[in-house]
Amino acid sequence: MPQNPPVLHDIQDPKSGLRAYLAVHSVEGGLAFGGLRVDPNVTADMVQGLAVRMAMKLSGHGSPVGGAKAGICADPNDPKLPGMLRAFAQHCRDELTSRTILGKDMGAKDWMLETIYAALGVPQLGLVRRRNPDATCPEKIGNLAGYIDRMTGQGVLWAAQEALDQSLAGKRILIQGAGAVGIGVATRLVEAGARVIGISDRLNAVHDQSGLPLAYLEAAKGNDGLLPTHLRPTGAQVMNRDALLQQDADVLILAAGSLLIDAKTASTFRCPVVVEGANFPLLPDARQWLHEHGVWVVPDVVASSSSAAMVAYQMASANTCEVHGLWNAIRTNIETNVRRSKEMSDRHGVDTVKAFSMMMADPVSAPVPVRPPRAGSPVVIADLTEV
Repeated sequence: MPQNPPVLHDIQDPKSGLRAYLAVHSVEGGLAFGGLRVDPNVTADMVQGLAVRMAMKLSGHGSPVGGAKAGICADPNDPKLPGMLRAFAQHCRDELTSRTILGKDMGAKDWMLETIYAALGVPQLGLVRRRNPDATCPEKIGNLAGYIDRMTGQGVLWAAQEALDQSLAGKRILIQGAGAVGIGVATRLVEAGARVIGISDRLNAVHDQSGLPLAYLEAAKGNDGLLPTHLRPTGAQVMNRDALLQQDADVLILAAGSLLIDAKTASTFRCPVVVEGANFPLLPDARQWLHEHGVWVVPDVVASSSSAAMVAYQMASANTCEVHGLWNAIRTNIETNVRRSKEMSDRHGVDTVKAFSMMMADPVSAPVPVRPPRAGSPVVIADLTEV
């Protein structure tokens, strides 16, 4: 249970044109953490739901800190956005300088977080540094020990691998979404021996039954979520983005956005396993349809938790977690939560998100929490299989 009741900051600033929200669902150890989303479709309900999801993700790793989320209702390319970010910082100053730390979510770039924290006059990790003056903690999340490229994608790969009984070699994968998570998991899957036979962006999809090469997927990295269709391999087909979801594959990874898939669309899936790489991409009716028709949905609160867990533990420990042990512990928790949420789902006849919530509330079923070391005393958290 949260240590404090959930809070929603509903912000309107006519001068800058800002419409924004900051939701703090829970506080653990005096801190809450979540990403900033910048998107024209941001709503209060969405941000509150994302904060709950963040808290759930972290609960599967022992809740090192609490869950929060922020959202600015704007186009990331809006020329007025810098002024909105500064206004957001001022309206949320008390929250952001007392207990809540923001990272990046969909639509957010490094410069946006830098603008917010410059307006506050404190580093992004200023709260951690202030609480642990003797620890060696960087100013930015991206400089934490153990921070790696494509780390959300790494967790999604582990979740898919566990759902496939640890076998990725030759498995056919479809991916909805060509942003940071989609391309991140695509490249990691190919490196692990899987065949990414199709990937979509917000306009088109590229499909090749023989598998898209790593070089093509790397070419899409950092391309604002758009695929370079003109560079597609010989034999690859460009198709409607939603038509990709109807292709045969072993796994479909949803890595595009929130609340995009309804039951009608879900009923066209031809994959036995769906992995949620994005935050709640399935509408409730889609989740229910897939559950009733025997499709295994690995929920976002498990599959896309790796980045949040890594950052949260280094925040909680003031950057003193031993990196190898931390990543191995995160991997083990993801694999354990994939299996146990499926077992709980089958046992009680509920979808896997409800099953995960039941598991977290049951001290017998819940995974053993990973306890971060005391600040200034780095230790190996777990000596498990290499990342």
